[in-house]
Amino acid sequence: MFARRGIELLCIGGAALLTPFASAQTFSNSAPIIVADSGPAGVYPSEINVTGLSGPVDSVVVKLRNIQHTRPSDLDILLVGPGGERILLMSDCGADCDISGVTITFRDGRPFLPSACTLTSGEFRPTNFGAAKTMPAPAPAGPYGFAFANFSGTSGNGTWALYVNDDSSGDGGTVSGGWEISFTTSSTLLYQGQLTTAGVPVDGSADLEFSLFDSPTGGQLLSTQTIAGLSVDDGLFTAPLTFPDGVFDGRARWLEIATRSPAGAGAFVTLTPRQLITPATFALRAASSQNLQPPGVATPALTVASNAAVGIGTTEPGMSLEVTGPLTYYSGVNSGVDAGASWAYLHANGTEPTDPALIWSSPARLRLGAETARGAGFVERMTIRADGNVGIGTANPSDRLQIVGGNLVLESSGSFARAIRNAGTLIASYGIGSTFLVAEGASQSLVRFAIAPGRDADILGDGPFVSNGLDFAEAFKSASADLEPGELVALSLGDWQSCRRTETAYDAHLFGVVSTRPSFIAGMSFEARAAVDPELARERAMLQDMVLGAGDATQEARDRAGLRLAEIDAALSEKVKKAYRPIALSGRVPTKVDGQFGSIRAGDRLTSSPTPGHAMKQSRPGMCVGVALEDFNGAGPGMIMILVQPGWHGGAAPHGDAVETATLATELAELRRLKAELHELIANQALRR
Repeated sequence: MFARRGIELLCIGGAALLTPFASAQTFSNSAPIIVADSGPAGVYPSEINVTGLSGPVDSVVVKLRNIQHTRPSDLDILLVGPGGERILLMSDCGADCDISGVTITFRDGRPFLPSACTLTSGEFRPTNFGAAKTMPAPAPAGPYGFAFANFSGTSGNGTWALYVNDDSSGDGGTVSGGWEISFTTSSTLLYQGQLTTAGVPVDGSADLEFSLFDSPTGGQLLSTQTIAGLSVDDGLFTAPLTFPDGVFDGRARWLEIATRSPAGAGAFVTLTPRQLITPATFALRAASSQNLQPPGVATPALTVASNAAVGIGTTEPGMSLEVTGPLTYYSGVNSGVDAGASWAYLHANGTEPTDPALIWSSPARLRLGAETARGAGFVERMTIRADGNVGIGTANPSDRLQIVGGNLVLESSGSFARAIRNAGTLIASYGIGSTFLVAEGASQSLVRFAIAPGRDADILGDGPFVSNGLDFAEAFKSASADLEPGELVALSLGDWQSCRRTETAYDAHLFGVVSTRPSFIAGMSFEARAAVDPELARERAMLQDMVLGAGDATQEARDRAGLRLAEIDAALSEKVKKAYRPIALSGRVPTKVDGQFGSIRAGDRLTSSPTPGHAMKQSRPGMCVGVALEDFNGAGPGMIMILVQPGWHGGAAPHGDAVETATLATELAELRRLKAELHELIANQALRR
C-alpha cells in the first residue's frame, strides 16, 4: 500500500502488479496494385507509412486483398521494412490456375501456400517454391528471408514497401483491394490499483506519475512517465506503462507513485513507500486437456493421446511423437529402448511395399533401411558409425566406405563423367579368384579392362593402350655413373641386369638408348621397388596390411598409416629412378650424336661412336642402334630423333674370327676403362694418406 496525508493507493494483490500487454495496430494502403503482363507492377513499390508503435515489434501480419491473376505462379512479392529487413512473401505458388477474389493473410506458423492448383483465401506462411530470387530494382537485392521473425525486435516505425513483380510474360492481374500490415508489440505493461482519499474510493479522474528506481530508497532514477486524466472508477484504475529497453535486466526494481486528484488540480503528492515490482504469474491452457486447436483451424495443432503420445498435425499419434503435415511425408519420430540401447526412429510414409526408415541408435550409429510396415520388418541397408565409417551390406564397417555383397558401379550420364578422387592411396581389395573389371552397358556386360586373379595379375584390355610416351623400354641398373637420357648403352658383361655407356665405335654389345619419354617400362614395378630399399619395402608391406583392415587398428591409426604409405611410395619411386634407367629397345627416342665423324641424313643407320654415349653414321657392317629420323650437320655433339631398331646391319652377321675380333676389341675397350678407374682409385688412396 502507498499512503500520504490521507491519500492511499492499494495495489491489486498487495504488490505492484505489472502484466505484459500485447497491443496490435493495423495500417493499410487500399490503392489497387496493377500487375503487368511481365515485370514490376504499376506501383513499385506500394508503400505504407507506420507511426506510433510504442515498442519493439513482436509479430507482423500482412494481408493482400482481392488478388486476381491468370497465372499466380508468375507472382513474386517482396516485403521490405524501414531498416532494410526483407522477406519474400510468395513466389512460384499456385501453378497456372486462374484465381479471382482471393485474399491471402501471411502469418508465421501457418501452412505453406500450395505449389499446385488452386490458391484460395486463407492464412499461410511466406512460401517460395522456386530458386533464389532477385527482384528488379529498385527493390533490394537478395538473398531474402522467409519468416516475419526477421522483423522481430525492430521499432517498426517508418516506411514499409511491398514490391510485386510478374516474372513471366503472357499473364497479368491485380491486387484490387491493396494491402494492410498489422503489428503486435509487448513493451506496454499494465499497472492495476485502487486509489482512495481518507478511505473513500476516488471517482472521476486523476493524474499519476510513475518513477522507476533501482533501490527502495534513494538510488538511481531509471524512468519517469506521467499519465494525465486517467479514468478512476470506484477507486479502480488500469494504467498502461511503457519503459525503455533494458531497464528490466533481472535485478530488483521499485516503483514510486505521485498522484493528484482531481486531474489538473494542485500539486502531485508522492506516496510512500516505494513498491517492489513483481511479475504477474499467468498460465496458458489449451481448450481441453488433450487438444490445442487455434481458432479457425479445423485440425488440432497438437494432440496428447491417452498413452501420453504426442501428435502434431494428427489426432491419433501412434508413437511417442508423431509429426504430419500437408507438405511433408515424414512421420513418426519415436524414442525408446532397443535391446538396451537408446534409439530414435523416423519412418517415411509411402506407397511402396517397403517404406524408408531411419534409426539413430546407441552407441552412436545411423542406420538406414526399409520396413514392411511402420515399426515392423526393418531391414538395414546402410550404416554410418560415429567414427565416420560407412557400411553398405555390413553393420560394422572398418573403413571409410565398405561394401559387402554387392558392386560399386560408376556410371556416366550424357557428357558428365563419374570420378573417384582421393588424396591418398586408393585400394580395390577383392577375394581370391575374383577379377577387377571396368565394364559398360546396361548390365555391365561389355568388359573393357580387367585385372585377372593370381600373383601375376594379368591385365586385359579391349582396345589400344594410348600414351603420350614415344618408346617401349626395359629397366636396367646403371653400371656407368650419371647415365643420361639420350645416351647409347651396351651390355655390361657378367651382369645381365646392368648396362653401361658405350665408349668405342661399333660397340659389339650395343643394344639401346636411355629413354626420354617411355610409354611402357618393363621390370620397374614392385620387385624393383623392394630391391632398392628392402627395409622401407618391409615397412610398406606392414602399413598396407593395416590400411586394408588387418588387425584391430583404429580408423585413425589406419588413416595415419595411409598417409605414411603415400610417403613411402614417393620415396621408393625416387630411389628406383636413381637405381634403374629405362632403356628404349623400340620406338622414337631423342639420341645424342657426334658430327665430327660425319654428317647424318634422315634414314642413315647409326652405331656407337668413339665419343662415350654418342651415336654416329654407320659406314661398315656392325651393331646398329637404329635409323636417323632427321639430319644433323653439326661439327660436334648434338641431339636428333631416331627410330630405335637395335641389331646387326651391313651384311651377314660375323662368324668365327670376325666375331672374335669384334668381341676382343670391345673387351679391350672395357679393360682400358677398368684400368683407368683403377688408376684413379689408387691416386685417391694416395691423396688420403
